[in-house]
Amino acid sequence: MSTRKDEQMSEEQLISAQWVKEGPRYTRAQMREGKFCWSRLDRLYISDYAVKKVVHHAHFCSSDHIPLSATVDIQLASETNDGGQHSAYFKADKVVVQENFEALQETWQKVVEENRGLRAGEKFLKGWAAIRKRIKILQYEKAARLKELPEKEKKLKTLMEPEPTTLTGEEKNQLGELMSEVRALQAWKQQRWRQTCRDRFLRDGDACTAFLFQRFKKRKTRTTMKKLMADGGRLLTSQEEIKTEVYNHYSSLYSARDHHRDVVATEELLGSVKMRISSEERNMLDDRPTEIEIFDTLQL
Repeated sequence: MSTRKDEQMSEEQLISAQWVKEGPRYTRAQMREGKFCWSRLDRLYISDYAVKKVVHHAHFCSSDHIPLSATVDIQLASETNDGGQHSAYFKADKVVVQENFEALQETWQKVVEENRGLRAGEKFLKGWAAIRKRIKILQYEKAARLKELPEKEKKLKTLMEPEPTTLTGEEKNQLGELMSEVRALQAWKQQRWRQTCRDRFLRDGDACTAFLFQRFKKRKTRTTMKKLMADGGRLLTSQEEIKTEVYNHYSSLYSARDHHRDVVATEELLGSVKMRISSEERNMLDDRPTEIEIFDTLQL
């Protein structure tokens, strides 16, 4: 299969250009018509760095497809000078806010009481500064407690070594308190890690998607297919025939029963994530792509 504007290119040039030959490689998850599915994008302008993001992405999409942000919106209300209500919305660390919402409310109300004579906008700025400072302090305290986790786990293991019957009442109480504290810290550490991974992936994914569509738009204007050399040597000039030939080519690449499939690239990718995604999701990658999916990707 060969392609370029109005000029004919040799098969060697076309292979080196890798315009259509390589096929889709980068995948990302999305919700389509209320169902989770994989979206395949072609790898013409995708670097190895972007491909590595697939592994990072699949690591946490296997159990929870809906992204979980590391931040949460919080709403705090105060009275205005004319007796009305002024609501302030903040974005803050989700775990810290959930555990300390009452303390944050007290901080907000204290600022409101101290600045009753100010306008609502000025109250908002002062209140947000106080809230942000309070959240930072809480985060530092939480991080300091997390540093003690290895030592507490070691101490817990030491207390668990003897038989429970040999422990005194005081030691049993100490063991129970320590176990609860260690479990809470472990749960917070895991939750925070998952939220951070999702938050970073969403930012990277948005940047990558914007980059892709920018390149697709340029390619559509400067490298529209005018001619295509079919596998049989026939020169195609009709857009409908070109679309059909491209569809057949990509369908063969992504047919699990076809020996022309790009086995090396596909297995290299799936080999990295096959243990981290469900069998149903893996089968989505092996399914023959639809015609509309290929045409949307190639921008024909």
